[in-house]
Amino acid sequence: MIDRFEYEVGNAVATGFPVGEGPRPKFVVEAGSTALLRNSGANREGLLPSKREALMESGILYQHPRDPTLLVFSQNHVFSSATAAGDIVNGANTSAPEKWKCRSTGIALKDWLKA
Repeated sequence: MIDRFEYEVGNAVATGFPVGEGPRPKFVVEAGSTALLRNSGANREGLLPSKREALMESGILYQHPRDPTLLVFSQNHVFSSATAAGDIVNGANTSAPEKWKCRSTGIALKDWLKA
C-alpha cells in the first residue's frame, strides 16, 4: 500500500505520493488535485510561471469549472521533487516537505522520509 500525502493551501487540496528512493524522491500529484491559480512570482530557478503555463498548455492543469481561483490536475503528474510539486500547487515558493502530510498519520513528508 502506498502512503498518500495531502497538501492544503487556501482552498486548494492536492494529494500525492513519493516515487523512488533516497532523501529527495520524485513526487506524483494525483489527478483531481487542485492548485491555486495565483502565480506569486518565480521559484528558485525563476521558472514557476513558465512551468505552470506549460502544464496548462499541455492540458495537465485546467481552470476549475466552478471556482475561478483554482486549477485542477487532469491526470497524475510526476514532479522532480515534493518541493517542485508544492510550488505548483501553492502558486508560489513553499517548503513542501513540511507541508505535505501523510493522510493516515498526519506526519510531514520530511519526517516520513527520515523514518
